[in-house]
Amino acid sequence: MVFQHQSKDSGSKKNGGKELGMVAPQDKSLKEMKSSKKMKFASSSAETEPTSQTTISDDSKTGRGMSTMPRVVKRKLQKLRPIVEYNKRGKGIGQAHIEMQSYIGVLARSRVPLVDKKWSQIPKDIKEQIWEAVDMAFVIREKLEYNHRLSRKGYAGLEDQLEETMPGIEIDRSTLWKRARQDKHGNIPDPKVAEKAKLIDELQKQVSEGKVSVHGSNDVLTMALGPEHPGRVRGVGAGISPRQYFNLPKPQRVSFDDRLKDS
Repeated sequence: MVFQHQSKDSGSKKNGGKELGMVAPQDKSLKEMKSSKKMKFASSSAETEPTSQTTISDDSKTGRGMSTMPRVVKRKLQKLRPIVEYNKRGKGIGQAHIEMQSYIGVLARSRVPLVDKKWSQIPKDIKEQIWEAVDMAFVIREKLEYNHRLSRKGYAGLEDQLEETMPGIEIDRSTLWKRARQDKHGNIPDPKVAEKAKLIDELQKQVSEGKVSVHGSNDVLTMALGPEHPGRVRGVGAGISPRQYFNLPKPQRVSFDDRLKDS
């Protein structure tokens, strides 16, 4: 699509700008004309950039120029997602983390109104859209505070395994989160994780007894770990947004999960 736009532009230039209804002044120097054509080409390129790269709102309203990261956009189109690595303290390291930070800045500049100076003041739906865009471009592990022990099968493989060994029982994400952190003997070596797992067990018991009610994203896992990060769903793996997980009926969600496994 971009190539087609560029071909049309180049044809207009060969006709001396007549298709645009423009007549170059007679006394204009060759150097100035070349400079003028170059500016038009740059402007045309910006106008024909795919809107999915960075924009969700009109940048002219904010008065800021568009800034893109072609390398990241190209990888997204190729469905290549570099893994963001973290050190033992949970601090992001490596080239993927640097690119991710820059990409977040690009998204924020293009999507967040200038009047919103603090992250806490930004509307939740915009935060979720930014996070979904970042999650499509990078593989971001769940916060290392509660590190899981899953192999390459991931949460989808774990859910399949539990459904075979626990027939007739609905596997919610709090159960997946807890099982993903157990060793092969069913123990949880990390004391902090074990404490949260115990809280999950207590909350699940209270829900079954009718003492605690769950609704939407305010489920057992949220009660145990706190509110979700905007745009993320813990305990289900990457690539699933809150709107997809919490708003879809169970049958549709299952078919959506199957499509993710096949992709």
